[in-house]
Amino acid sequence: MGLNRRTFLQKAGLALFSVGVSEVGISLIGSSEKLAPWLKPYVQTLAAPTNRKLALLVGVDKYPQSESLAGCLTDVELQKELLIQRFGFNAEDILTLTNLQATRENIESAFLEHLVAQVQPGDVVVFHFSGYGGQVKIPATTQAVTINSALEEESYLLVDGLVPIDGIIPTKGEPASNELLKDTLIYLGRSLPTENVTIVLDASFSPQESFWQGNLKIRSCNLTGENPNPEGLAFQEFLKIKLATGGLQGGFKALPSSEVLLAAASQDQIAVEKAWNGFTAGLFTYALTQHLWQTTPKTKVLTVLQRSGETVATITDDLQQPTIQGKVSPTTLTYHTTIQCSMGADGFVSAIDDKTVYLRLMGIPLRLIDCYGDHSCFSLTSESGNWEQKNLLQILSREGLKAKTQLILSTAAAPKIQVGQTVQEAIRILPQDLGLIIGLDNLERIERVDATSALSIVNTVTSAVVAEGQNVDCLLSKVQLGRLTSNEGSPGRETQLAKQTDLDTGYGLLTVAGTVIPKTVGDTNEAIKSAISRLESQFTNLLAEKWLELIVNEASSRLPIEVRLESSSQLFRKTSQVSQSTKSLTTAVDIPVLIADSKIQLHLKNNSDRLLYAMILEVNTKNNLVAPYIPKDIDEEGKLVNLKDIAIAANSQVIVPQATDSWEWDISSSQGIIKMYVILATKPFSNTLKLISQIPTATLSRPHILNISDPLGIVRGILQDLNDASAVSSKIIDPNSNVYALNTKSWASLKFTYQTKN
Repeated sequence: MGLNRRTFLQKAGLALFSVGVSEVGISLIGSSEKLAPWLKPYVQTLAAPTNRKLALLVGVDKYPQSESLAGCLTDVELQKELLIQRFGFNAEDILTLTNLQATRENIESAFLEHLVAQVQPGDVVVFHFSGYGGQVKIPATTQAVTINSALEEESYLLVDGLVPIDGIIPTKGEPASNELLKDTLIYLGRSLPTENVTIVLDASFSPQESFWQGNLKIRSCNLTGENPNPEGLAFQEFLKIKLATGGLQGGFKALPSSEVLLAAASQDQIAVEKAWNGFTAGLFTYALTQHLWQTTPKTKVLTVLQRSGETVATITDDLQQPTIQGKVSPTTLTYHTTIQCSMGADGFVSAIDDKTVYLRLMGIPLRLIDCYGDHSCFSLTSESGNWEQKNLLQILSREGLKAKTQLILSTAAAPKIQVGQTVQEAIRILPQDLGLIIGLDNLERIERVDATSALSIVNTVTSAVVAEGQNVDCLLSKVQLGRLTSNEGSPGRETQLAKQTDLDTGYGLLTVAGTVIPKTVGDTNEAIKSAISRLESQFTNLLAEKWLELIVNEASSRLPIEVRLESSSQLFRKTSQVSQSTKSLTTAVDIPVLIADSKIQLHLKNNSDRLLYAMILEVNTKNNLVAPYIPKDIDEEGKLVNLKDIAIAANSQVIVPQATDSWEWDISSSQGIIKMYVILATKPFSNTLKLISQIPTATLSRPHILNISDPLGIVRGILQDLNDASAVSSKIIDPNSNVYALNTKSWASLKFTYQTKN
């Protein structure tokens, strides 16, 4: 390659140190005749014609002087396969540095050699880093605003940095901080002679007291760097000055700030990684790559980041909100390039061995992947880029994101299957006996034994495991009563102090992000078996919500529908992938906020040539299930009678509520996150309506807002209705199997998430 970082620092850096970091020192480097042979290959590289897509992907799991991470190498793999299979990158144009390879010097060298030395105007560049982020104390200049200006000798700036494998260098005195400063990375990006640069950072920078947030691992270094490496500072200053004075030597061209930076979290927030069965990944990277697998060629970067941000924020209870920085117009395409297929995908063919076809399922929603059942089927892409359910690949076994499948033929001739061919879900199989996995957190050994025994007889619970680093649905933990807020929403990391203080504690349920679930914490003297008995209704609510998440399929549904949620301050739009899937929001990454008591309307549009039926459900701020609207009659005693489906005629639209209706749909005054599920099917929801009508305690909390006192029963009724509407062939699944078999042609389930505030 044209540039070698070691040579660069030996020849450029030594001059910097001998002359001083100044424009004079830089000019000496530029005029040195000894550097002409070194620059010549680089200039020749720039002169060669090219139209390329290049990427540098960095991931560090095994830090020698800090607690290890587990998902950063997975992130690199997810990005690499996405870039190759969906965005048309050549494998030889993607350079990866992992663990021991990912030193600060190697990362900078790779940026210079692999990217700067090869990129030409118009090329596409992607840089990705997964690992710890941190902050470093940098001596402040006289012009800078200092953190500690009262003591001039201690004045410094706190700057963000990415922690490489050698982020801390042992010395005779205090260890030197050897982080790759974030600004250095930005300057490197701006030195590229192209405006098509995307930087993805799955790390956070604010130091944390703990490496854990609930059951999620935090990617923040817990110590602030006190002694920055002078070599790193000199390298950054060199880049900064040369960019400010017209570009770097040898053909570098200073451009205006044009890079797009996708960050996993806002400045003072955390970035986390999550464990699934068989693998761990950065929550942001998984969400980002999963949504990119599902996008169309016209999908814009803001749309992708909004979807990814919503996914991340709902898992982390809004403690992590991805951000976007840089010049991004509404027409900016993700990674500045279009995808290679006209429709979304759930994965691709990774290998073929005789009659066995191996898939990598990179586009499966993160809440679904661990529950995806054997015998699920995928359609192959046709040459026209469309999906057909003529030849299906059926899962024989699956481990994490890897699936072993076989071809099921419904046509006379077997299709030609190729490695790299994309696939999309056709038949979703969900085992009916799925239950909750409870993580035991912050409990003594005897408490864990008692809890495991008590949970083993709860029919909504599949298993109980020690939480740390395991895939779980919620946490059973001791909670400090004195630290609860009025709505029991304090961050879960505070529960880790329960054993070390004199504050009273009670058993309660937490989300995987460590936020206390409202109304679940008991008295301080309660026995853990009594607490589990008390919490059984909450387990039912949580399992009902888990099932609702498992039937969301807005990316893979074949029903041509559009659902739009309107309010005075926000507009949400979702469509099935038959047409472009879009969501128009006023903010790029945050969960939308609706003001309490404001009015909303739901627009349900059926673009098909057949009658469709709809069911609307909400999980409210108190984690209870409600049905915002079911057409019904009420008798003189106020009892519900004659429940009806929401029916949407072919090529028509239904609005709930209609402008002529006597009631208005107002947002609840309770503050928190609301999740709305809009489920459509080709057959009526007969089982569901029958079950609702039989609930003796069914009540209306507000006009047309029906409280569901048997949430799990109602959700199972919906699953049975979807199963009946799908009518999956006995050649695919035994009708006596204890599963739900759902055909993507027969149902669509869309989810809206928003916050309510006063």
